Amino acid sequence: MADHAPKPITPPPAQWSNRQMAVIAARAVGKVVRDDMRALTSLSVDEIAAMTGMLIALGLVAILPDQPTPETLIILPKGGPK
Repeated sequence: MADHAPKPITPPPAQWSNRQMAVIAARAVGKVVRDDMRALTSLSVDEIAAMTGMLIALGLVAILPDQPTPETLIILPKGGPK
């Protein structure tokens, strides 16, 4: 019987550099742009984690399930994005 356990993330997301996270996220977005909705089911956990990390790093406010939507959804650093 084949082992269907998920492959370990190497390196784990907590150890990604900002550049590694950005590259993984950009490649995942490239899959979606190229393959449209079909790509959504082929994204890895790493790619989803990288896209999530980039959205948070770019200022998107995370809204927890069952929480009200805050008035401000994007928080930019003072002076704008860098």
